Amino acid sequence: STRFQYWDINEKLNLLESAPLISKNEQSDIIIAFPVIDGTYKEFYIYRTFVMPDSLLYKFNDIQTYTGIGINSLSERVSLTISDKMIKAMILGDGRNTFISSTNTSNSFKISDKENDYHDPNNEINCGYEFFYQETNNPDRDFEDCVGEDNPCFSIGDKLVTYRIAVIMTESVTNSVADGTVEGGMAWVASMINQLNLLWLRELSFRLELIPNNDILIFTDNNPAPGGESGFAFTWETCLESDGDPKYCELGNVKPYLDMVIGPGGDSTPLNDRFWEYGLLLNTIYNGG
Repeated sequence: STRFQYWDINEKLNLLESAPLISKNEQSDIIIAFPVIDGTYKEFYIYRTFVMPDSLLYKFNDIQTYTGIGINSLSERVSLTISDKMIKAMILGDGRNTFISSTNTSNSFKISDKENDYHDPNNEINCGYEFFYQETNNPDRDFEDCVGEDNPCFSIGDKLVTYRIAVIMTESVTNSVADGTVEGGMAWVASMINQLNLLWLRELSFRLELIPNNDILIFTDNNPAPGGESGFAFTWETCLESDGDPKYCELGNVKPYLDMVIGPGGDSTPLNDRFWEYGLLLNTIYNGG
């Protein structure tokens, strides 16, 4: 279900500036109430998070990311991203998840139980991927099966691991989920990484951080993503692999492109020579992946 309602988050921006860093292990006294699907509000203790390194944050200093811990239920979490281009929040609730996004009307927000309206029901969402890190404890289980399970795929210790992620966003995605600009694309990507960290910090004891120059991977109509055999412009008609699913045509192009534009990365690159650990391509042709 989806509805629209007033939310006074814009009036709380000064309050959010006082939120403590989540890495400092301090109890926050900053409380923000978030609207949920049933028309009520849930309150969270808010902490400042970082999904961009300092150099990238300097270029896009309007993008601020936060996380929150539920007051009435400590198992509930919230992700909040605020920028000049958009405001996005996601609540991982005990009963159901809630997605909140700003609209073109001041203080009017979309409250929904689904992330977006861009899923094409004719094309199954099944992102292709490659592992760029250690093997799992159980090689017979897919990565998706590792999240939210009592028997984890990875041994979780008391040390938080940070992986650098390089996110390629084609112009079709920049236009559909943001406003078609690099700034808007970066705000959306930051919100997604903050949401992923909300879950993966808790479940897998690692976090993701964008690479310092990820902005050059955000493509627009004026600066389209590379095409051709080594690019990211395949369609269901032009892809000849795996029944014409373009993600399988493009997946093999991600690492070579990142190696060329960003620098070497992934598991095949020695640790001290890596510029990135994860590579991700977002393309609306197959709903991202």
